[in-house]
Formats: sequence, C-alpha cells, structure tokens
Amino acid sequence: VEATVTSAFGSIVAILKDSDIDGARRLIGECKKTLKVCDKTLDQIILGKTSDFTPAQAVVVALYFRYLKRIAAHLRNIATSVVNPSRYVVSAVSSRQRMNALK
Repeated sequence: VEATVTSAFGSIVAILKDSDIDGARRLIGECKKTLKVCDKTLDQIILGKTSDFTPAQAVVVALYFRYLKRIAAHLRNIATSVVNPSRYVVSAVSSRQRMNALK
C-alpha cells in the first residue's frame, strides 16, 4: 500500500502536467484498489484477526493505514480533475460568484 501511494505521487505530477486522461484513469483505478486494501486491513485489525500486533502496535498500524487511505483518496480526487475538469471549473466559478455576491 505504501509503495502504491508513493508511486502515485510521482505519477500525478506527470498526469497533471500532460493532462493525461488515460494515466488519470489508471491512477483512479489504482487508488480505488488501495482504498479497498486499506479498508480490509483496518477491518482485520479492528476485529482482532491479526495476532501479529500488540494493542499499541495495532493502533499505530491502523492510524497509518487510515493516513495512507486518506492520501490515496486525495490523489484519486486530483486525478479526477483531469478526467472531468468541467466539474471543477463550474465549482470554482460558482464559488467565485458567491464570494462576489457577499461583497
């Protein structure tokens, strides 16, 4: 999981720079798989199905997997902006309009 997330950081830079839609779709798929692995691992830790850890270690590992899951979700969202950019442009424009209306 850690290697996948680390690799995704390198990939996202090139994907954004080149507006690589196919690369973004691949990265979105990888991130979805990573999220599932994180969920399964967290479930096993919570249910006590991993006897490899002391309770303190289980907490640390669970927090680390939550951290990796959150990063993977953010990377997936960034990649989505390449696949579906109009969604983000409309959101930015409407946010700007709301701010101007408050002035």
